[in-house]
Amino acid sequence: MPETKAPSKKWRVYGARGMSTDHRSQRAAYEAVNTITRLGSRATVYHWENGGWKLYERIDALSESS
Repeated sequence: MPETKAPSKKWRVYGARGMSTDHRSQRAAYEAVNTITRLGSRATVYHWENGGWKLYERIDALSESS
């Protein structure tokens, strides 16, 4: 079985309605997470490791009661 080539953008963020965006850095990924959670959706972050996407973290939406 041929090896899967690693993507150049190793951070993937899923937000509302299953939409995803890929990012080159963890910092850029978490900027997207900040936007998603401010808009009231949950964000899920994946990182490319050992030939596949691995769940890194799930972040719930920010609440308005602060």
